[in-house]
Amino acid sequence: MWDDFESADIRDELKAALRFIVRFVDHPDEIAPADFAEMRELGISEGAIEDVIHISALFNVIARIADALEFDIPDWKSFKRGGKMMLKRGYD
Repeated sequence: MWDDFESADIRDELKAALRFIVRFVDHPDEIAPADFAEMRELGISEGAIEDVIHISALFNVIARIADALEFDIPDWKSFKRGGKMMLKRGYD
């Protein structure tokens, strides 16, 4: 799915949100009211659209800061191990 969400077996609403996110991240200065039309036509609520915007913006900022500070990204095995630990013990 990550390489080609357009052909993935996912709901149209998710595809519309992902298309918006790609445009929002790649061309933030070009976002206009028309960019929200597809999500609205598919019945995505205003609150959910706001969530898409907020989450995308925050992840974008975090990724740019991590890149600028040259954070080390763990390998997939480490992510899986950390995820299991968080599920077992929580985030505290």
